[in-house]
Amino acid sequence: MGGAARAAYRLHRGLLQVGVPSCMLVANKFADDESVILPHRSRRRLDLRLRRLVRRRLTSISERRITRPLKAEQEGFSTARSGYLGCWEGIGRGVSVVNLHWTAGFMDYPSFFGALPPDKPLVWTLHDIHPFTGGCHYAGPCEGFSKRCGSCPQLDSTREWDESRRTFNVKARAYAQLNADRAAVVAPSTWVADSARRSTLLGRFQVEHIPYGLELDVFCPRDRDAARKSFGFQAHERVILFVSHYLNNHRKGLDLLLSAIEGIEAKQDLVLLLVGGGVMPKVNAIRSVHFGRVESDLILSLVYNIADVFVIPSREEQFGQTAAEATACGCPVVGFGVGGVSDIVDEPRTGLLVAPFDIRQLREGIETVIVRRDAFSTACRARAERLFGLDIQARAYTKLYLSLLQNCAVSSSAMLNENVTTEMPGALKQNKLRSCR
Repeated sequence: MGGAARAAYRLHRGLLQVGVPSCMLVANKFADDESVILPHRSRRRLDLRLRRLVRRRLTSISERRITRPLKAEQEGFSTARSGYLGCWEGIGRGVSVVNLHWTAGFMDYPSFFGALPPDKPLVWTLHDIHPFTGGCHYAGPCEGFSKRCGSCPQLDSTREWDESRRTFNVKARAYAQLNADRAAVVAPSTWVADSARRSTLLGRFQVEHIPYGLELDVFCPRDRDAARKSFGFQAHERVILFVSHYLNNHRKGLDLLLSAIEGIEAKQDLVLLLVGGGVMPKVNAIRSVHFGRVESDLILSLVYNIADVFVIPSREEQFGQTAAEATACGCPVVGFGVGGVSDIVDEPRTGLLVAPFDIRQLREGIETVIVRRDAFSTACRARAERLFGLDIQARAYTKLYLSLLQNCAVSSSAMLNENVTTEMPGALKQNKLRSCR
């Protein structure tokens, strides 16, 4: 559930499709998939059960105290501790590579990195910037992560030794146990990649830019007339689409889109289609439709085909997975040129990027693209096939895994005389890749 989870699960399935055995370790399991597993937490050891209970209580109290002063428009703040203790022993057993994903509230940094074998290759896919900050998931203009955090503006703190500095130090001690030759960071966007390279915590590691992958046989252009009829839209209606896991997330910028729509003079036949959980906002002057949260990729692909334009007015965006999905379906994208959105939109071929947070430019971009939707569609699909194929992503990860395994082999005296190039694929075939989310 949510963008990071969907992206992690797609990579997991993509690896399986290209022949790389993979299992996925998650905090909460919703899918009926035997390759997705839950952590094993022994109920026999009373000491571990008590430690987990105390840690959960302390973490809950700490995070409630931290988040209490946060404003409604601020993103979440997560510490480096969790109640998942006693379940990381043997985390690297029987696997070739461990690939972390979105771990806040799940992975307890000290116990996880203390249990990870020092010779086990580690890849960390960044779904936001939390792994290299003192607790925030999006930092806005703050550059504290390039130093040591502290005096955190998100916490309205003026103290150098605040919760962000303490969390930063916990992460620093955990990362100190990692060998830079055996660990790598993957950023889906150039923005996150550049930020990770500048960060104090992750700057010493290899940083690779690998965009998210999509099932292009699911997210593809379809019969638009049939899709519109199925969902009750008329052929002459001009549909503006906004998709977010949670509509009321300030960072996603729905309020900015509504302001832009209010300024459109020709509102006749204009429809705003919203997909996501949360409270439906009040929309004036035009028809609005709220589909709620859509978990089916097939249905979501039909929704993209309904739209004349997909708008992503995010204030900050790590990648913009929904924009990539729209592009794959042949739907042009309009958004602010922030974060990963700039990687997805090939202006002016597949959509338009406008100055961050210029409402007038956003409105004009929407009006322009609606009129020329068909002219963008072919280029959108071609770009998706070139950049966002699930097999492309899976093979890029496989190449990275093999390079880290080769580093491990070369550094081991027991393997100096073996043919590493031919042995590595066997290592991946015989073992599994574990993804933690």
